[in-house]
Amino acid sequence: MRATTIHAPYDMRVEDVPEPLVQLPTDAVVRVLRALHLRQRPVGLPW
Repeated sequence: MRATTIHAPYDMRVEDVPEPLVQLPTDAVVRVLRALHLRQRPVGLPW
């Protein structure tokens, strides 16, 4: 499956990852349908 992975600030990638598994009774698999990613701008630069 394809997933967005976050490696560091400002370093987001779409990668092939294995299917998620429920391993413990307290685990949950969550599907995010929409997300909003905001980036902070350096101070002093115009938007």
